[in-house]
Amino acid sequence: MTKKGVSIVIPSFNNKKTLFRLLDSVFESKFKKLEVIVVDNSTTNKILVGGKKRYPKVKWIDAGRENLGQTTVYNLGFASAKQVNHILYCDEDVVLDPLMITYLV
Repeated sequence: MTKKGVSIVIPSFNNKKTLFRLLDSVFESKFKKLEVIVVDNSTTNKILVGGKKRYPKVKWIDAGRENLGQTTVYNLGFASAKQVNHILYCDEDVVLDPLMITYLV
């Protein structure tokens, strides 16, 4: 645990609008040492393509064509996290308050 920061792991499945709303709220956070990981869980609506262009700071993981389930997807995101002091799991239908992470850390 050498780096102070927060890794945010977000599973994504066919919900581009709510995912992008969550990502907008993440990047409006007052806490800035963030690593954002989105794990695409067999999405069929090209979230990865549009997401990579709109959010280049996000680490995008393609979990493949088969729906792996939420727990497996969270584990994939956790395994790739580099900011190991704190992990925040968020479903894609969440919107974060700008101070939420600051209060938690």
